[in-house]
Amino acid sequence: MEIYNNKIKGNTDKENIIRKKLINDAKSIYEQFKSGKTDYESALNKLNNFNQTGLASSELESIITNTNALNDSKSAFQKGIDAEKAGDYESAIEQFSKVIKEDSNYKDATEQLASSKNKYISDIVNKASKLTDNEEIKKQIDNITTIESSIGQDNKLDKVIDTLKQKYSNQILQKANSLVKQDKFDDALNLLNDNQKYEYNSNLSSRVTSIKNNEMKTYNANLFNQLKSQLTINYDEIEKKYDIVPKGYETKYHNLSRTINIEPRITVADSSIYYFLYTGFNQDDWIFMDDIVFACDNKRHEYKVDFSDRKTQVLTGNGIAEWYVMADDSDGSLTGLVSYATDLTDLINDISKSTNNKIRFSGQGFRDHTISVAEKNNVLNLWKFYKLLKSDNSLLTKLS
Repeated sequence: MEIYNNKIKGNTDKENIIRKKLINDAKSIYEQFKSGKTDYESALNKLNNFNQTGLASSELESIITNTNALNDSKSAFQKGIDAEKAGDYESAIEQFSKVIKEDSNYKDATEQLASSKNKYISDIVNKASKLTDNEEIKKQIDNITTIESSIGQDNKLDKVIDTLKQKYSNQILQKANSLVKQDKFDDALNLLNDNQKYEYNSNLSSRVTSIKNNEMKTYNANLFNQLKSQLTINYDEIEKKYDIVPKGYETKYHNLSRTINIEPRITVADSSIYYFLYTGFNQDDWIFMDDIVFACDNKRHEYKVDFSDRKTQVLTGNGIAEWYVMADDSDGSLTGLVSYATDLTDLINDISKSTNNKIRFSGQGFRDHTISVAEKNNVLNLWKFYKLLKSDNSLLTKLS
């Protein structure tokens, strides 16, 4: 490098001569490494030194890349030999498949690959017939699929995969059917959908369709009728919307009072379904609430109440009313449209699981309220009805 910097650099003619020599020498070094006359480290060091001149960078970079690829190939061939000797035919196939045509070992690697492939197939056929654990079966399917992506499809392996998929998917079907009998349809559908890549003759995807068209429809229809009997439903012909509240509640205005501090409501308009949670109170004095906290056993859910979203009313001869409305936005359809939209899923779930649910309304003072059994049941029943309508729009025709 010192000679180049002092006597050659900047002289175009001399640089062209050196450039040609560097390329020829680099090609020679590559061929020496290819034939085994020099080792990888020595070859790479010389090539990197050539490259430091900045002359013929693209040509030298290409030769260095080829040298690295050839070294990886030689290394893969040796790993394949070691794996084959150890009886690890899967790894042997993987390594022999990495050997490139420029490698002098390529012909041997091709022969070794064929041999390892045959041994692997024989080995896997024997093991597959003995597998009973579903996770092991699934793992074996994945392994064979990976191998086939390297070596190409093989009729014997395809038959093994079919046999394993039949075993695996039948066990998944049994688990799914058990969940269906427990009315755990979402769990059953998730199980089937998550394993469709392992299905046999579309048995899992077909079961998904049949559950939706048969058991779920029957269950949903029964649940719909059961919940509907506990609700008051009013259709407004002018606004063309349904208002749905707990049975006995008024649909035209909220039902919050001194004793009822939480009220669920559903509105259905133009096939859009909304769940609202009214929280508030009637009492003698103002709190001007700006914060609401739900205490569900040891879980807490806090909601800040903006001045513009807080509702107030002076009651004739009976104190004041303050309330706040939250709209469920678990599907994101209301995001950015209204300030009181929020995902109510976690709150509803915690209310359902907790034995002691309380609400604290805070502002210029505070008010605590214990959610009664009736209030809790109303919140949960309306939520179930809301989710049912969202999951099966055909039920909307049965609201009237």
